[in-house]
Amino acid sequence: MISALALMIGLTAPIAGRLLERKGRKRLLVVALVAYGFFGTAPLWLPALELIVAPRVLVGVTEAAIRFLRTAGASAGTA
Repeated sequence: MISALALMIGLTAPIAGRLLERKGRKRLLVVALVAYGFFGTAPLWLPALELIVAPRVLVGVTEAAIRFLRTAGASAGTA
């Protein structure tokens, strides 16, 4: 499970950068945080253990966006 999360963080961080340039930091951060909350709690209501893999992958995608936005904000001086 952890490797799927780490893989998605690594693969989707460049995409988050492109979206940041197009959509703006605040809008992307709000969407990523809402999605992170939804996908992060998904294992609570999923009936089978095998179904938890997909939300973990999606948590990795949203975490990549959040980490990238945080790094971009810190480097821009808006920490």
